[in-house]
Amino acid sequence: MSASATFSPSSIISVTFTTAGTYTIDNPSLAFRIVSIQVYNGAGTPNVRVTNGANDIAPLQATSTDAWSLLELDEDYCNINTGDGIQVITANASTTKMLITVTEYNGGYPLAVT
Repeated sequence: MSASATFSPSSIISVTFTTAGTYTIDNPSLAFRIVSIQVYNGAGTPNVRVTNGANDIAPLQATSTDAWSLLELDEDYCNINTGDGIQVITANASTTKMLITVTEYNGGYPLAVT
């Protein structure tokens, strides 16, 4: 039997939308990994897509009404390099809040598992 564990401090990027559109979240020269994206949708069922500018981090997905939705991520594109921005495409203004949880690019600090 084998196991491994890591400790990785995380941060949250909080974004508030007022209109539908395509937005770019600038990166202040950090390298990090996106581990979850939650979206709050105030009305309707708008589609939301998140990219690194070239590839889908979270492909186009519908969100729930008056609820938080956890977006499905494509693990191949969750690492964000220094200088890379995050692009968010939202279908309408009812998608009012997005929380992007990020962690260290290298996965964190190894922990002993016994």
